[in-house]
Amino acid sequence: MSKLAPKLTFLILICALLSTAFAQTALYNVVANDTLFSIAKRYGTTVTELQRINALHSDTLKLGQTLYVPQNAALSAAAPAAASPAPTSGTTRVGLETYLVNGGDTLLSLSERFGVSTLTLERCNPEYDFASEDAYLTAGISLTIPPGEGAIVRLPENKTLLHLAIDHHLSVAALAAANNITSFKALSVGSVVYIPDPDVVEEFVAEAVVPQHSDTNFIWPIHGQITSYYGYRNISVGGNTFHGGVDIGAALGTPIQASKSGTVSRSGWGGSYGYVVYVDHPDGSQTRYAHMSSIGVSVGQVVSQGDMLGLVGTTGASTGPHLHFEIRYGGNSIDPLTYLQVVQAGQ
Repeated sequence: MSKLAPKLTFLILICALLSTAFAQTALYNVVANDTLFSIAKRYGTTVTELQRINALHSDTLKLGQTLYVPQNAALSAAAPAAASPAPTSGTTRVGLETYLVNGGDTLLSLSERFGVSTLTLERCNPEYDFASEDAYLTAGISLTIPPGEGAIVRLPENKTLLHLAIDHHLSVAALAAANNITSFKALSVGSVVYIPDPDVVEEFVAEAVVPQHSDTNFIWPIHGQITSYYGYRNISVGGNTFHGGVDIGAALGTPIQASKSGTVSRSGWGGSYGYVVYVDHPDGSQTRYAHMSSIGVSVGQVVSQGDMLGLVGTTGASTGPHLHFEIRYGGNSIDPLTYLQVVQAGQ
């Protein structure tokens, strides 16, 4: 007998075992607020088992991450009677859900169950080729279920929730509320984001949770080189030579973040300010962000420190792309460098 025969037999056995192992699992896409513990509990398995079959070395998960879950647990969790009851009339679901298909499910039955059209279900699951709305679906496959009519996108590289909001003509507040996102920092490249249709946006805004004010210090709204400091200067803008803030140079389209938590008191055209946003803070201070190319917030919106307000531009009395940033107390401007972290914006 050839010396290769035992090795071939061993390889065939290993392949068979691997094939059997993966055949006993189903796919699950991580959604907002998921943890390994909550997923394990939902599908009747353990954190250790999930870590083993997914070769995970930590408990950290990312939005949109794909995990293997044990097949028997997955099918049990997908049973219509116990898995995800139909939404109660008059309530608004938020965030994306993952549904593991049970035998007998069709696009039409899931449409009726979750209160979204079959077209939306298809748009949110582009990886599957659905034969028809009444054809039986393959048991055990994982479907993304949105909270309302719309579609999904994956966050591209160098993009933020603000960019998506602007691209789809939505407010950041509405997009965050529809996706149950409380911290924009939780998003990373490839995160799955639900884009609601315009006619359902208001449903999510009404359900939005107001973020809490927890910060006490100001942070830099962008990173870049200071091109003009606070105080008197030789340049005159409308006859005024006093500069009430600092100018920070940055590339056109750079995201601008709130220096401190507060409520938007102005959002729109501001004359020499160009497109500008004012944010009022609980301690009586106010920050101003001028010369924007696009604005992503509206008056009355509550924002948290670090939330994106708009994009760097060169609107109004501006000679190039930059952010004019002010801090005011009692209506009077102060030198922002007195309150910002003692580091240069570009470092």
